[in-house]
Amino acid sequence: MKAILPRASALVLALAVSVASCGCAGVSAGHRIGADTIAFITPGITTKQEVLENLGSPLFDLEGGRLIGYYWETTGKLKASWFWFGREGGEIGPKQKQWAFCVALDVSGRVTRRATISTENDETVRDAVLKWHAQTK
Repeated sequence: MKAILPRASALVLALAVSVASCGCAGVSAGHRIGADTIAFITPGITTKQEVLENLGSPLFDLEGGRLIGYYWETTGKLKASWFWFGREGGEIGPKQKQWAFCVALDVSGRVTRRATISTENDETVRDAVLKWHAQTK
């Protein structure tokens, strides 16, 4: 004999599975990098090694070591996807903004420029770092 769930119970079960498997984003990754934290950086003088010693290992080390990025937080509410009978039903919540601190270096390993940036729309932090680098060369 098969057990038959009433529709309300089936809906609760589907919602529970959806919540358990939702695509929730937004865990902070690192510490906020404020003006006091980066005051030691002087373009043309500060080296990559000094940046690493003061800020630690970056999340991104790109462009053959000439671009590093530190990702530290996500602002905004969590965004979640829900699924209905195996298909994605949609998303709720506002778009999130992610923040990063970028450092560009010359061939000798000295800082050429730095900036705090944020993502736009559905852009990844990595893509935002690369876009900043391309726009400020």
